[in-house]
Amino acid sequence: MAKVIIFKTGKIPQILNSVNTPDYVDDPDVIVNPDLSSVEGVPQKFWKRDGDNVVEMTQSEKDAVITQELEQRKSSADTFASEPLAIFTALIKVINVRLNANQKITRQEMIDAVKEEIT
Repeated sequence: MAKVIIFKTGKIPQILNSVNTPDYVDDPDVIVNPDLSSVEGVPQKFWKRDGDNVVEMTQSEKDAVITQELEQRKSSADTFASEPLAIFTALIKVINVRLNANQKITRQEMIDAVKEEIT
């Protein structure tokens, strides 16, 4: 039995403990029994593969991961699930009832405001 790390493009590395090694030795996305001492204390999302080694990403690579996560959180404002969308829509309707006709708020204005608040 061995420990393996699975590296798939665009995914956080996955650690599997006590696996049957022959099931993984021919998989190009897997490192069997890697030395993880160089990434001890580093979040897995900042690990990368360098040959048969697991290493920490450079700061620019980490910044790219952080930027991508931020963009994903912001874009989620465009695709709220039905319940949050219903709350959003209801909130806009209530606010618009209380505003003068020339002050109405649109759904897109609310989405843009949410995106600005996401950090």
